[in-house]
Amino acid sequence: MAVFVYEFLFRGRPPGSGGPPAFHVILGDAQTDAFGRETISLNGPMTPEQAGALGFPLETVIETINADTLEEVGALSARASTLESENGDLRLEVEELKAALAAATPAPPAEPEPDPEPAA
Repeated sequence: MAVFVYEFLFRGRPPGSGGPPAFHVILGDAQTDAFGRETISLNGPMTPEQAGALGFPLETVIETINADTLEEVGALSARASTLESENGDLRLEVEELKAALAAATPAPPAEPEPDPEPAA
């Protein structure tokens, strides 16, 4: 059983409205059902107080979102680096193939000189 932040919704208010911002949290609970399938049970939406009572005060929710986001950014950055490297390798291969094709392609035959026109 692994409880995690499934959803976090923040609703701001315009400056000077007098109302505080609001948010709700939905917690997910990863479980395995009787057939061995992984499922997620959802608990929420909950008020900040309800989430805090279950061990997810606002600070923990924000820390969790930040940690998960940084982990995803790291994974995407690593993937982007891999793709850039592969792209560079493919560009080099394309240039090598173009050079090989140019070297293997015979030059077009020279245009024959036109026959001189007979004098009148």
